[in-house]
Amino acid sequence: MEFDFNALSRLLKKNVDDREMLQLIGNRRIDREGSRGDLEFKEHGVALVFSEFDATIPPSEVDNPKGLYLSGIHFHRLNHEGYQGYIGSFPWDIGFGDSEPQIVERAGKAAKEGGGGGRSPILKRPIPRWLRYDFSGNALLLRFDLDGKLELVTLFVPQIRRT
Repeated sequence: MEFDFNALSRLLKKNVDDREMLQLIGNRRIDREGSRGDLEFKEHGVALVFSEFDATIPPSEVDNPKGLYLSGIHFHRLNHEGYQGYIGSFPWDIGFGDSEPQIVERAGKAAKEGGGGGRSPILKRPIPRWLRYDFSGNALLLRFDLDGKLELVTLFVPQIRRT
């Protein structure tokens, strides 16, 4: 399995027992805590986030309610949180180091935006600026460093609102 944005995005909502997921995971171990799990590929600049179905996957798409499903993918720039840096491409020809105006020029106005003000009392660091775009039924979150340059791209399945 290659570490390509499009190839990885097709794995969203897949169970960890899926053939393609098993091929990607190989002999690595998912760090599971409660209903969530994480798996890092620091040498590729990628981290995977897994969730049980109740938060993100529609019940009609679930074959194992306690199984983990891929619910998010983080793509890190070089040296962000100890990652080597993702070297593949992103939609709209955006890239790490791009500024918010450059991204908006290529991708258009974001569906949501926020951050970029104040400090997090929990993390004890500034709250980063971010843009969120709707992307193929999922969400694409773009996070900027303190210099206003793209440092993290996250593709994720939006939470389902249960009625």
